[in-house]
Amino acid sequence: MDRQQLDYLLKKHHLQARRESSQNFLVNDQVVAKLIKSADVNDQDIVLEIGPGLGAVTAELCKIAKKVIAVEQDWNFLPVLNNLAKANNNLEIINQDIFKVDFNNVGNAHVRSVRDKKFKIVTSLPFNITSIFFRYFLEHGPRPQVISAIIQKEVAERIIAQEGNHSLLSLSIQMFGEPKIEKIVSKNCFFPKPRVDCAILSLKNIGKPKEISDLKAFFRFLRVGFSAKRKKLSNNLENGLKISKKEVEETLEKIGLSLNSRAQELSLKSWIGMFDHLRKYVL
Repeated sequence: MDRQQLDYLLKKHHLQARRESSQNFLVNDQVVAKLIKSADVNDQDIVLEIGPGLGAVTAELCKIAKKVIAVEQDWNFLPVLNNLAKANNNLEIINQDIFKVDFNNVGNAHVRSVRDKKFKIVTSLPFNITSIFFRYFLEHGPRPQVISAIIQKEVAERIIAQEGNHSLLSLSIQMFGEPKIEKIVSKNCFFPKPRVDCAILSLKNIGKPKEISDLKAFFRFLRVGFSAKRKKLSNNLENGLKISKKEVEETLEKIGLSLNSRAQELSLKSWIGMFDHLRKYVL
């Protein structure tokens, strides 16, 4: 969909982007193609698209995927999406908040594939739901096989960060899969133009981390470790877990960490090692 096509649809259906909902329409076909290619979509795939809007990505997905399930909360876009569904018998529209869709109670066989985790997510996400989106699908499920999403460039860079620049966000996503920035997307590829550039982020080899038996406890542990970024990790753990300085220091030494280590410097492997030693203190 180019800018001319977008203007036509907006005028025809008396629509406009709602900034309060972070609505920015993608108007670059090359970016759409790269977004879909980054998820390795083929004719056997069930694809879940979140926030299809006027269907720029949806229309292209329908040409490739076996089934496209597009979940759109804004009813204003339904006339456009329903017309698209009439022209593509492999498209299903769900008018609901994605975080309220109960895939266990939807009878369609293809939607049940989402429940059974045999699906991919391809989406140009509203900026205001990026963090909750990843947390929802990775922590709670249904967990997809692949995610390909357009998000803010700055957020994408935080997600792929390595030792020395880790954050709660990067660790929370990397424990489930392998993130990669596939392409930087200029803000000029959207209308209205957002304030920042974006990126196509792919997350592949998604699965529940086998090394962590209690995800909720591990996330609580991470939050304690990152509770005060400017302080040493040992201080955060001592104060957050209410344990002695000696026990914290002994734990750090056992897994080969400096007593001066800070949270952002540790690898995911080191966090898991610390958790194994201190999990009895994580309430």
